[in-house]
Amino acid sequence: MGKLKNLTPLQKFRRHGVLLIIGAWLLCIACGVKKEAAPAKKDGGGPADVDSTAKSGDITTDSTRLPFYIDKILASMAEGHIAFNAPDSVVELGQSLIIQLLLDPIKTADELERMIHATGPTESHQIKISENMQAHLIGSGFEITAITPEEQLISAETTTEWKWEIKAVKPDTQRLYLTLSAIVKFQGESKTRVIRTFEREMLVKVSFSKRVTAFVGENWQWLWTALVVPVLGWLWKRYAAKPRAKK
Repeated sequence: MGKLKNLTPLQKFRRHGVLLIIGAWLLCIACGVKKEAAPAKKDGGGPADVDSTAKSGDITTDSTRLPFYIDKILASMAEGHIAFNAPDSVVELGQSLIIQLLLDPIKTADELERMIHATGPTESHQIKISENMQAHLIGSGFEITAITPEEQLISAETTTEWKWEIKAVKPDTQRLYLTLSAIVKFQGESKTRVIRTFEREMLVKVSFSKRVTAFVGENWQWLWTALVVPVLGWLWKRYAAKPRAKK
């Protein structure tokens, strides 16, 4: 303290000026740190709210968010059981079969399998379901006729049934594909979302009688020229060569 009293006024002014400059510099540094940290601490407004606003908006109006919208729908779907009969692994060409599919959000898989009346082994699965479902059966080696509508509204109180009649029209190894899809709403329009596809492989055999019939049907002109006409000619010659009894 004695030294400070002995300083001249100019020296005192210089010393206080340095202290003021250092204090102002520290204050500026402190203000800069607060400004940088402020946006991260804000609860509303500013750049930090842009992403949260976009996430909470109506994603159905932005086509770029379609995958997120589908995930939201799939997560909200209920689960139900299906059961259907599968054709035997070996069928005959021209053989007709009935395929029956049942879906129910309440009944168990075993209960649905016991309700299948069509012939063939049965199987069941648990899948995601919506209020509107579509079941589609295809196979290039089969003639397929839908007995029931392929798109149906699903009831929580009654079992939904699909039926098809199939006929094997091509020989050798053939495949059947059963696809179940959910019909959902997107931007006011109905869109199809495939839930699951089942594939079955079978061998279509041709019986001997059908092979003979097919061969004759495809080669009747050759058979007529090579076999029938010569045989008829030979029989006519034998008949004409027989001596006739005199009256």
